[in-house]
Amino acid sequence: MSVQRSDFAITVPWQKSLATRMSRATILIVVFALIATGAGLIWIAYNAEVQSTFHLQEARAERVALLIADFTANAKSELQLFKGIESLDTMSPEEQKQALENLLILRSDLFSQLTLLDKEGAESVKVSRFHTYLPNEMGSQATSAAFLSAINGFSYVSPAYISPDSGLLSVQIAVPLTSRDKKIVGVLTSEVNVVQLWQDVYRTRIGDTGYAYLVDGNGRFIAYQESSKVFQDYGKDMRGIPPVAEFVAGGPGKTPHVREYRGLTGEQVIGVYAPISGTSWAVIAELPTQEAYASITRMILYLAGLILLSVVMTGLLIFVISRRIIMPIRTLTGTAQRMGAGDLDAEVIEVQRQDEVGVLARTFSRMQGELKALYKGMEHQVEELKVAQEDLLSKNVELNAAYEKLAASEEKYRTIFENIQDVFYRSDSGGKLILISPSGASMLGYRSPDELIGFSIADRIYANPGDRVAFLEAMKEKGFVQNYEVSLIRKDGSVVTASTNSHYYYHADGNIAGVEGILRDITKLKQAELRLLEAHRDLEKKVLERTRELSDANLRLLELDRLKSLFIASMSHELRTPLNSIIGFTGIMAKGMAGEINAEQKKQLGMVQDSARHLLALINDVIDISKIEAGKIEADVSTFNLADVIREVKNTFGPAVHERGLVLNIEMCGPIAITSDERRVRQIILNLISNAIKFTDEGRVDLTVTQKGTVVEVSVRDTGIGIKKEDLEQLFRPFVRAMVPGRLTEGTGLGLYLSKKLARFLGGDIVAESELHKGSIFTFTFPVTYEKQEDI
Repeated sequence: MSVQRSDFAITVPWQKSLATRMSRATILIVVFALIATGAGLIWIAYNAEVQSTFHLQEARAERVALLIADFTANAKSELQLFKGIESLDTMSPEEQKQALENLLILRSDLFSQLTLLDKEGAESVKVSRFHTYLPNEMGSQATSAAFLSAINGFSYVSPAYISPDSGLLSVQIAVPLTSRDKKIVGVLTSEVNVVQLWQDVYRTRIGDTGYAYLVDGNGRFIAYQESSKVFQDYGKDMRGIPPVAEFVAGGPGKTPHVREYRGLTGEQVIGVYAPISGTSWAVIAELPTQEAYASITRMILYLAGLILLSVVMTGLLIFVISRRIIMPIRTLTGTAQRMGAGDLDAEVIEVQRQDEVGVLARTFSRMQGELKALYKGMEHQVEELKVAQEDLLSKNVELNAAYEKLAASEEKYRTIFENIQDVFYRSDSGGKLILISPSGASMLGYRSPDELIGFSIADRIYANPGDRVAFLEAMKEKGFVQNYEVSLIRKDGSVVTASTNSHYYYHADGNIAGVEGILRDITKLKQAELRLLEAHRDLEKKVLERTRELSDANLRLLELDRLKSLFIASMSHELRTPLNSIIGFTGIMAKGMAGEINAEQKKQLGMVQDSARHLLALINDVIDISKIEAGKIEADVSTFNLADVIREVKNTFGPAVHERGLVLNIEMCGPIAITSDERRVRQIILNLISNAIKFTDEGRVDLTVTQKGTVVEVSVRDTGIGIKKEDLEQLFRPFVRAMVPGRLTEGTGLGLYLSKKLARFLGGDIVAESELHKGSIFTFTFPVTYEKQEDI
């Protein structure tokens, strides 16, 4: 027996099925357990890794502190050993000077200056690697901390400072000088060059990107691995950095703590201080957190991935198991759906099972038989009802059609009325509210429109009853108003501002029945207009203040530029004039024109002349740089043959090349006519050749000149010591010199910086290529015809 009843067919959506619900609940439990366990493991591992990282950072700081302490102790030991071997108190001044010079030569890598003080602190002997002191240059150090400490029997180590003699980062070490009967008869002081120390510190790696720097007992910055940073920030108060503040505030025996903060270079770091034995210094070791916590991040990602994989695998396993359990129930559900659709002959399976599913199947089977019997009795009754139903349906067709039209119209307008965002209202001729939309009740703070029906609009809704009178006057003029603003009072007493479009409505006899219209809440709009007006006023005030500040700043900058120009002009006259006199008179004395001199005096005069020329060149470089940066340098343009300039350069460096046993090779295609500043072109080429010879111990220096269209290329290649890749980026910065282990670094660090500035001033550039221990290539390019550059 089968009846088509498709409206009884029910399909259970997968997201509402029993299998899905069971899987979802089980997965949630398992996921919660896995996440809780994983979070615990991650937290434990994270803390352990952080502690390990902190301990490692402490060990790194202590290792750097030990290295610096060993360095200062070694320097003091050298002085103690020297004064123990040499009986300085029994020597003549000449013998004392010779002994100090021997020590200076023997340990030139350590000491740059040695001074012997008598018991009153007067300098009796003073030798230096960078300056020869004459008797009238001797002074007194009686009030210096070094003398006062050493004369009382204590060794002294000063804070790091920039030596005025060598221009290098140095410390002063002083030890007492005793006689054979153990009495203190004087003080021996030394200036120790710590550049080599910082090279050793730099090689003591703090991770891949970490670094270390020194502070004194007052928290002032005194040393760092980059010389430019030392020149820039020497003496800077660093107590804003937590480890420095902890070191300054802490006492002896206090344990340093590793902290996380924003470090010296501005990035987030972990850092710790380590006091340096035998000094009042501390080393601050910092490591960027990105590197410090890299292993922690990888560990967290690994554990998170493992937890996610476990959740997915657990979900799949639970879903498969639940489907195998639910499938028989779904089969019975399908049978029940077919029976509900009218197929009373649908086969009921799983009847033989002995579990709950079997009981349910047998119950379905009995119910199926009862339904078949009941259905047969109902068929006869249905036939009778069909006849009565057809008659009833025919009578109700017209009534239903009319009702549906009326209901559709009513529903349409009810929906509009109840959901309109603006407020619809209607009042009678007496001013009482007889209709208002739900949005109106909400706007006025009431739960439903029923609370407002019957209210007097003038007394209960208008914030000011006088506004109602003005509104009615406006209505009388035209019979309507548009965008008319009114202030209404809410149930809680607050006021809202609304805009209304209203008009009269009439009775059938043509008399005015009342007023109806639309209200729109514009409170926020009015508030926004007020805020916008206030913001506009504030902005105008700030613009005036900022304009005044910029005007003041511009005046200060103009004054500073004037003072800088005045200083440059003064230095040009006050320094270069006496230096030229020194160079001239020392040349006259060296030639014997002022009287005979011995070989030692001629040597000393040569050193004075070389130092004066070096200082004059340095002053000229500084003045040139200042002019370039101020935009006041002018080109002396003329037409010249570049081959003549190259020939002069070769003749200039001929003696130096021969003295060092090098070969200077010139390759040039022929005469090249240049219209540019000849002196600046020669200055750049001389600087490049000078650097190549200075840093080449053996081999050759090649100068190659080629013309490529309107551009000339001058290339200087050497077989010297070369430059490390990481130093190339710093090469053209002011006061930066490439450090080579075991080799004294010469110069001021201004030559290449000035040469590059001059090259760009001429419309060209200088680029460098180098490989450590294999030599360097510097290429200077500039146009054949000079054109003024707007931006250098």
